[in-house]
Amino acid sequence: GIYITPSDDPYYIYNHNENENKYLPGLYRLKLVNQSTVKYSWLKIKPKFLTENLLEVMKQDVENTVKGLARSFHANTNGSLSNYSSFLTFEEIEALTILNNSYKDFNLNTYFLSHSPRVRAGSYYHWTRNKKRNLDDKSIKKMSIKKYDKELYLKDFHATVDISENRVLKRLLLEILQVIMNVKKSIEKIPKNLMSSDLKKDFTLLQKYSSKLNYLLKEGWLRKVQIVQKEKGISNAYLDYRYIFFKDLNWKLKHISNFQPQFSRQYQYYWHRTDLLYEIWGYIKVIEALKGLGFTPVKGWIFDNVDLDFQELKPGTCVEMKTNGMYKHFMYLKIKYDDEVLPEEEEKVTLSNPLWHSSPHNRPDIRIEIYDKNMIFQSTIILDTKYRRLKNMNNFGKAGIVEQLNAYRYQLLSPYPFRADSYQKYNLFHRKNEDHQVIDVAALYPG
Repeated sequence: GIYITPSDDPYYIYNHNENENKYLPGLYRLKLVNQSTVKYSWLKIKPKFLTENLLEVMKQDVENTVKGLARSFHANTNGSLSNYSSFLTFEEIEALTILNNSYKDFNLNTYFLSHSPRVRAGSYYHWTRNKKRNLDDKSIKKMSIKKYDKELYLKDFHATVDISENRVLKRLLLEILQVIMNVKKSIEKIPKNLMSSDLKKDFTLLQKYSSKLNYLLKEGWLRKVQIVQKEKGISNAYLDYRYIFFKDLNWKLKHISNFQPQFSRQYQYYWHRTDLLYEIWGYIKVIEALKGLGFTPVKGWIFDNVDLDFQELKPGTCVEMKTNGMYKHFMYLKIKYDDEVLPEEEEKVTLSNPLWHSSPHNRPDIRIEIYDKNMIFQSTIILDTKYRRLKNMNNFGKAGIVEQLNAYRYQLLSPYPFRADSYQKYNLFHRKNEDHQVIDVAALYPG
């Protein structure tokens, strides 16, 4: 979509010496249009500081983490079990949700199905002394070839379970069992010290599913049913709720990816901008780490969307989190992404935006503001993502970060920390008379 006006002057498409420009890693098609011919070529731009494999891993990590965090929040706010784990894919997490919600009906339907399957009267021929059946053409033909003393070759009937709807059912159960075994294998790979109590419950649930299905398939009446792949429908069983249940359950498990929430198109741009991708990755990892420390998301960004619609991460985004009861003191956090501290003087500060700046460095990538239960501002932590090598950062100057981090540490100010009567004694005996309330700064860098 970029067009260059013809000129005698050379046009540099890519110059590796121009490190200040933000080039987008990827594969690009070049099209040269002359009066008589059209020529094509390709340009490949590799990411700096990361291998292409690591870049791909980071993309997948961002997607899986965002989906997992949003799904966990969605599950908790709707009262269902949260199964989020960064070790599992989105499809596996959704499969666990479906299986959790379906277990009660699964248990009932497997019980009733094991005791009273659908059957059909099937015909068969055999030699018998019972003369209750009439002779037909097949009987006469068979008896003309071979005879048994006082026995007739007659057609009889018996109930059979080897019918089309049961063949389809057996295939469906095998496919459901395969999904269950795959998720079990993924959970078994998670180190025990990193496995949440929810996942342990899920693993127990999967074992119940697999044991009931294996019993039905190997020891129940289904062992007499053929496995046929070509049978497509179970039209004869559409009014039987047991068969409909397993048909629907299998369909849900097989079509999870069709309903996978889609990222905003803006993310496709982020995936090419490695520096932006790294900022987003850092912000998401901070939220994930805080969640691991016992903070629960309350609102903001993906935590505003009950339909799991992943909107782009815009500058100024604020996710709010609170302690979930595991700490003695209640804390409320505001985690702000690429949010500019606007006031340049103390008089313009407000309770909702308690900081002002006295230096040009006023836009950190990640800012964590800490409040108490009464929303009294306490302090701030600054984290800045730096898409560059460590050896180029630990100095002053254009490429270094020491000057910038110092500015964040000592020149982001606030008159509001602990401004409440309840903190009067603390302010008198413990707190220094300082306006700068950034208690820590840090830089995040690749590797």
